[in-house]
Amino acid sequence: MNKYQEALKIMCNGCSEARKGGCDGFNDACHSYAPLKELVDKATPIKPIKIIKRKLFKDGIDMTLAECPECNAVLVKPQSICLRCYQKIEWKKEE
Repeated sequence: MNKYQEALKIMCNGCSEARKGGCDGFNDACHSYAPLKELVDKATPIKPIKIIKRKLFKDGIDMTLAECPECNAVLVKPQSICLRCYQKIEWKKEE
């Protein structure tokens, strides 16, 4: 759990829904802290989709391209944040 997730959980502990046992800080139906939840989601790294390895240019430079799973923007490894939606990206070590 990252620090943003921990902060959201602490804030949600004071929420009336959490006290009733209806929310653990990550319930999608709860809208009390929706803006913070969105930031937590953006700061939590996710894996890119449709990873493609290509040789570019005449000198054969290898480049790994992928799509952002949130907005489908093109990502270039080792890009760690999508420049369109600001989602944090986590590349697999073997890629």
